[in-house]
Amino acid sequence: MAGRFEGESSDVVKTSVTTKSQQEVFTQLSDLANWPEIFGDTCMTDWAQGSQTQGVGGQMALTYRMGPMKRRLVGTIQKAEPSYVIEVDHGGRRGFVTQVQLKPNAVGTDVILGTYLNPPPWPFKGAYYNKVKPAWESCYSAALRRL
Repeated sequence: MAGRFEGESSDVVKTSVTTKSQQEVFTQLSDLANWPEIFGDTCMTDWAQGSQTQGVGGQMALTYRMGPMKRRLVGTIQKAEPSYVIEVDHGGRRGFVTQVQLKPNAVGTDVILGTYLNPPPWPFKGAYYNKVKPAWESCYSAALRRL
């Protein structure tokens, strides 16, 4: 079992194409007050806005519920570059960074939503790859459809 998931990426990355302009998508996603509507309440709940939600320094507390994983974290926008990327750092010992990359295309914008993670240690690998990661990918796919 220990080697079963060797070589498999632990990153959660989903891509979508929208007809919205890069600036429209950036404006929507660089304000964390919009995230509850975009992500819904099946995989992220208990949203609490900080005093600032837009741009670098914007904050939102939320609870991630991905399969058996449940984590209450505060997300802070660390980077917000309109022509390219938004990064939200979910700090703490069990935190992670979520990144949104924006790339213009012929019809609108390619949106790449990703959370880049180190593989979990045994004995958590099976639960992560079989339950947490698929639930997280499903959450990101649904969010991208809502853009």
